[in-house]
Amino acid sequence: MDDRLLLALLAGSLALGLVGLGAVLQRGITRWLRRGRLLRRWQGARQAEVAAEGLLHRAGYRILERQPVVRWTVLLDGQPRAVTLRPDLLVAGRSGRYVVEVKSGLQAPNALSRATLRQLLAYRAALAVDGVLLLDMEAGRLQEVRFPAPPEAAAGPAPGWSSRVGPLLVGLLVGLLVGLLVGFSLTITASR
Repeated sequence: MDDRLLLALLAGSLALGLVGLGAVLQRGITRWLRRGRLLRRWQGARQAEVAAEGLLHRAGYRILERQPVVRWTVLLDGQPRAVTLRPDLLVAGRSGRYVVEVKSGLQAPNALSRATLRQLLAYRAALAVDGVLLLDMEAGRLQEVRFPAPPEAAAGPAPGWSSRVGPLLVGLLVGLLVGLLVGFSLTITASR
């Protein structure tokens, strides 16, 4: 075999090996950096929760449980499915028990953001509490979030086919009954 061809094959193999090694190193470094970011985020969230407890105590709440594990069953196409929720805190206040969600950052403390609203709704539906509290650690603000019943649920079912046709059928039946009674009475009166 020609020395130049052998050298070219060795150089190509070395280049491919270095590319492969670079890819492995890149993945490892990316994981390491991501893990560090996640760790810092978790530490920041944990510090916010510790600070939140102090703020809640000053507001008159007593901590009942930290990060309670709540098992809840939902029906998916009629089949029961177990889900697990983990709110930040369960507290007791002057007017009952509350679940508390501690948030920090720009969007998360907004109770009207989709993700936060869904989370608070799930806690309210799954836990036997008197209310839901959202604690914005950036602003140091505690908000009670209430979910009133929708107007349709409070007034009964929405009018459908049966609610429009029902009164019509009752009217027809009453009219038929009155017509029969009047006809029967006229028949009796005529036969006398």
